[in-house]
Amino acid sequence: MRRLIFHLLSSPKAIIIDSTDLPVDPRKDGGGAWGYNSKGKFYGYLHLVSTENSIPIGFRMTIGSVHDIKMFIPLFKDSLSILRRVRTVEYLIGDAAYDSVEAMREAEGFELMPVIKLNQRRGKPKGIRIGEFLEIEEGKRVFSLRGGIERLNSFLKEGMGIGKFPGYVKGLKRVMLFVREKILAGLALMLANLKTLKPLLSYA
Repeated sequence: MRRLIFHLLSSPKAIIIDSTDLPVDPRKDGGGAWGYNSKGKFYGYLHLVSTENSIPIGFRMTIGSVHDIKMFIPLFKDSLSILRRVRTVEYLIGDAAYDSVEAMREAEGFELMPVIKLNQRRGKPKGIRIGEFLEIEEGKRVFSLRGGIERLNSFLKEGMGIGKFPGYVKGLKRVMLFVREKILAGLALMLANLKTLKPLLSYA
């Protein structure tokens, strides 16, 4: 997987962390637990790290009841082997689900500027100037790069069918293997698109 990723990377400036729901029918798979988001109930969670150009560089699969922030450190550490070889990354971007001092300190420890939307109920974390940065034009521009992972989520779901689990895929371990295969197929398709001068996320 890393070989494909390095073929696709082109001096990224940001990495983005996010999660997306992967609904699984609980009547067919008892290996998870219900989670909730703005769309209602879902059963599985795909946690991703990507570049602003929608290249996935790390992922984890969890049951739906696992909160995003609990996966931040594992995801970030999964990405370090790539980040150590790609020295152009300046920012780590996330939505308010990743608003924690621990997450921001982890990013800063690797000399990345955390651009994480603040949860207004928690207030501004002490000693971190992220709130001020998000209020200026440059901060808004950097945070808008988060669209890269949203496009990746759409590509994986609509183009690669990452949430369309066959009947034999049951339990978290098999689901994770299925998701890995789909991400590998997606990376291979991206590389083919790059070589044939098609849009990177084209799947038609």
